[in-house]
Amino acid sequence: MEAKLEVLSILNGLEFVGYSEEAKRKAIEMLSSRIEEISAEKLTPENLQKLGFYAFAIEIIKSGNFERLREIGKL
Repeated sequence: MEAKLEVLSILNGLEFVGYSEEAKRKAIEMLSSRIEEISAEKLTPENLQKLGFYAFAIEIIKSGNFERLREIGKL
């Protein structure tokens, strides 16, 4: 699953740079861009699932509760 791997990669990157504010900002920008791209595509169950992964990741990054992102790895 492409979106899951992308979100997990972002988490690993954020962890690697110590969850810096700049890294979090860039991650949110990238995820928002992906949401915009997918929203323009045909609505499918797979696209909705991708949107959910990206939106969840943005909210978790904003809240700083990074342990919740690890739950994605268990799915």
